[in-house]
Amino acid sequence: MILADKIINERKKLGWSQEELAEKLGVSRQSVSKWEGAQAVPELQKILIMSEIFGVSTDYLLKDEIEELSSEDIKPSVDYDTVPVKRKVSLEEATEYIAATKATAPANALAAMLFVLCPVTLIFLAGFSNKPGSGISENMAAGIGLLALFVLIAIGVTVTMIAGGKTKKYTYIKEEDIETEYGVIGMVKEQKASFETTHNTYKIIGVILCLCSPIALVVGALAEIEDYLIVATVCLLLVMIAAAVYLFVLSGNVWEAYQALLKEGEYSAKNKKANKKMAPYVRCYWLIATAIFLLLGFLTAASWSRAWIVWPITGVLFAPFHAFLKAVLKID
Repeated sequence: MILADKIINERKKLGWSQEELAEKLGVSRQSVSKWEGAQAVPELQKILIMSEIFGVSTDYLLKDEIEELSSEDIKPSVDYDTVPVKRKVSLEEATEYIAATKATAPANALAAMLFVLCPVTLIFLAGFSNKPGSGISENMAAGIGLLALFVLIAIGVTVTMIAGGKTKKYTYIKEEDIETEYGVIGMVKEQKASFETTHNTYKIIGVILCLCSPIALVVGALAEIEDYLIVATVCLLLVMIAAAVYLFVLSGNVWEAYQALLKEGEYSAKNKKANKKMAPYVRCYWLIATAIFLLLGFLTAASWSRAWIVWPITGVLFAPFHAFLKAVLKID
């Protein structure tokens, strides 16, 4: 009995369809169909996994002279549902993933920038309404500002969802422990090396923008300028930070795609497991920060001009929170 027939027999004994077997092996149904039709031979790793989930030896699968085993011999040595299967990424999939990431990076960067900019109109109008003769009441300033805030948030969320939909099928590359087929690593390393200068340039410009953003605010405070002008410097600070965030996300998305395929940094097998463990707590952290921001803003209309301080404080505290979480969860 040849390998193709043995795969068919063992699959049918377990009551699996070709699709079900393909899912357990991390391959396409077409691959299983070709194996069973003797049009192709599975690679060694897949044969090893099949020997485990079928509960047979590799000799039985590979050697034609060994015929069908008795039912007593067909006892799985392990629970087939617990057999770890690494999903393999082909050169074509890797190329498509990088292309999709590059295409959606500007949209993700724009959405991130809008989230930073969303309170700017509200802060500016709240400060400007306090200027004598401005012609804008506090209630009007709050109404227009809140409308602008929610519109920008809605646009940002929509853009993020559309961009996410285009790369959703590649989520497993960042979240699962993957293997890459021949040629993928070389291709990714080459593209990563050519992109490194751009990535570093965007990071440097972004850092400079962040460092320079509070200058106008500090100068204005020292010069004791009017309150509405101080508020304007706060808005300028947020605009500069938004520009920096745009650059960070634009290059960071592409850089992370390279790291995910190469299993480097946060996307190593070890860090992926740690990130999955910490994900619920990290989400709660940012949800609490958002709730505090909205609470402070809604207390009074004027509070929006000060509520923005929640975000830089939250960002600074995230690193120690992350370290504390790793220690509590005993993640190396």
